[in-house]
Amino acid sequence: MFLLAIIAKVTSEESGTKLVRFLHSVPQFVGKELEEYGPFEEEDIANLPSEIADLLIGKGRVEEIKSQ
Repeated sequence: MFLLAIIAKVTSEESGTKLVRFLHSVPQFVGKELEEYGPFEEEDIANLPSEIADLLIGKGRVEEIKSQ
């Protein structure tokens, strides 16, 4: 998990994304630029655009994996 957190920090800083862990299943959805994401199952990990990640965090569907 430590290595995953380091990778997450470097990746998110470079690309405006967040590494998240899904707390609930989420069906496939379409992003702002019509790109498809998912479907995701509980415990899946994904690197999502920050805007989408923040929305899912606010809805309690995911939690961000942060470096320590």
